Amino acid sequence: GGEVITGMRVSNDTLWIFKLNSLFSYDQIELKQRQRGVGAYNNKVVQEINGVMYTFCPSGIFATSGSESVDIGEPVREFWENFTPVFDTGPLGRVVTNTFSGRTKDKYILYIQDITTPTSTNDVVLVYDTKAKNKKNPWTVWDGGFTDFQHFNYFERYPYGDSRFSTVPSLFAGDASGKFYKLHSNFYRSNAATPINHGGDVFTDLSADTLTPVSATMETGLYDLTRPDLYKTFHKLRVLVERGQWNFEYRVLNDNGITDYKHLGTADERNDILTFPSEAKGWRIGFRISTVATVNTPILNGFIFKNTQADARP
Repeated sequence: GGEVITGMRVSNDTLWIFKLNSLFSYDQIELKQRQRGVGAYNNKVVQEINGVMYTFCPSGIFATSGSESVDIGEPVREFWENFTPVFDTGPLGRVVTNTFSGRTKDKYILYIQDITTPTSTNDVVLVYDTKAKNKKNPWTVWDGGFTDFQHFNYFERYPYGDSRFSTVPSLFAGDASGKFYKLHSNFYRSNAATPINHGGDVFTDLSADTLTPVSATMETGLYDLTRPDLYKTFHKLRVLVERGQWNFEYRVLNDNGITDYKHLGTADERNDILTFPSEAKGWRIGFRISTVATVNTPILNGFIFKNTQADARP
C-alpha cells in the first residue's frame, strides 16, 4: 500500500522490510508482501533473538519468522494498547520517536516511554523472556528506574576482562540529558564539555541500602577436579542462582601457563547451564564472577561442572 518503510532487518539470508502495518521480504529475486497487520513503529523496535524477530506495531507485539507471526503482547495489552506514537518533526514526519527496543541474553526489552493507563506511569519498559514463552505470563513490567531514555544499543561483542580478545554481550542506553549507561553495570558517561566516566564495570566490597548500584566480584582458585594429573576439556557449568544476575569469566592453566579471563556467560536462573567454548581446555580452571544490583542482594548458591572430559596426552 501507500505506507512508508519504517524498518528493515536481515534474517536467514532475507531482507525483511517493515511498514507500519505490513511486512515484506526480498531475497534478491522477488519482493513479496508476507503479512498484513504485523509491522513496526520504527527500525528500533525490531530485534532478532535466536533466529526469531520481535516487533511492536499498532496491532500489538509479535514474534515472527517473517512468514508467520505469534501475538505475544496480550498479557501486557493494558500497557501498549493506548500507546500514542510521537512522530519526528522532519519534512515527512514518519519516524516514531517514543518507543524502541533492546535485548539482553534471551530477553526482548521494549521501551514505551510514558503512559496514562492503566495508571499514569513514566518510563515504562516491557521485558519478554523468550525462553519462558510457554509459561502463563513471560512478561515483566518496569517503570521509574530511569528518566527519559532515548535509545538502546545492543552489542553482541563488547570488550570485557583482561584481554582485548575477551568480549561480552552488552546493552547500552542513553537518556535525554546526554548520559550514556551500560546496563547491568554501574557505569555511565556524562555529557560534560569533557565527558567523564562515572563508576565502573565492577566495584568490590561495597554495600548500600539505597538505589545506588552496588557491585561485587570474586575470583576463585584454579580447580583440578581432584585429578591434577589429567588434561581436561571443560564442556558445561551448571550455575545455581537464587537471586540476581551473575556474570562468569573463566581462565585455564594449560601447557602455555594461565590464560587471560574470557567471557563464559550470564546466569540468572535457579538452574542455568553455561556452555564452555571449544578452546576451554587445560589442567585446571578458575573463575571470575561478578554482579551488580540496586535493591535486592544477589545470591549465588554455587556451580557444578558437567560432562568434563579427560584428554589423552602423549
